[in-house]
Amino acid sequence: MNAGPRNEDDGADTTSGLHCVYVTRTTEYHFEGDTCVAVRDRRTGEFLASHLAAGRRLGALDCSPASGSTSTSSPRVGDALYLPSPERSLVTSPIERIEKPSLAVVARYPARRVA
Repeated sequence: MNAGPRNEDDGADTTSGLHCVYVTRTTEYHFEGDTCVAVRDRRTGEFLASHLAAGRRLGALDCSPASGSTSTSSPRVGDALYLPSPERSLVTSPIERIEKPSLAVVARYPARRVA
């Protein structure tokens, strides 16, 4: 069984190591480096331009509840993503899998918000 990143569209070219998708129960968090560049609802397949995570940088991870600790290593299956903000931080549900997005999916990312 391959537990590593997988292609989202069969046979499509995937992006370089810069892009990564963290898939939780209801949501996909699309990252470029350590910044969340897009969020997609898994049920509808729609990108959510106004989601709290969009544009935020990944903070320390909230590791599995049993450990009761945080980590700054790369997120793993079972971890929750932590996206801090002075106004309202976000902690996701546990990561179910980690993927590499296809070039076609990256091309559909919503326009980025300008601060």
